[in-house]
Amino acid sequence: QLVFFTGFALMSGWLPQPSLNKWLVIAAIIFVLATIPFAYYRILGKVPDLREIANSIHFLTKKTDFGLLRYVHFLALAYLGWAVAGQGGKRLLATGHSVGARLWRLILKIILKVGQQSLAVFVFSMVLARFIGFVFDQTARSTLTVVTGNLIGFALIIGVAYLAGW
Repeated sequence: QLVFFTGFALMSGWLPQPSLNKWLVIAAIIFVLATIPFAYYRILGKVPDLREIANSIHFLTKKTDFGLLRYVHFLALAYLGWAVAGQGGKRLLATGHSVGARLWRLILKIILKVGQQSLAVFVFSMVLARFIGFVFDQTARSTLTVVTGNLIGFALIIGVAYLAGW
């Protein structure tokens, strides 16, 4: 809820837009990279010392009781995404009239619609993920099944975004 509210407050202008600062970008990159080993199960499974440290700071990372590091991690990733996208997303906009530019404009239009309807998409996707997971459990989890399930999921989520926007 705090993540959604933070995004809303930033977009509404309640919170000031951060400035683009080279040192803040470097700090965000370092923070994100430094936290990966403590959260990625494949690394934790192979390095017992990291697992021990991760367990000792679990109160800062757990989902249920709002681990503060999770929020800071999200803010760091959001800041890096904002730095890459540029002011108002100007670096994401397609220029030119090539097939690639037209395709990117269409993809970006869809992404923006899904983002604008994030609450409806989120609620719908929670139910949809359970259903698709159930289907996967009843079938062989082959590459074709998983790809098909994900593509159907994408299409349904996009459909919900456009329906909610309508």
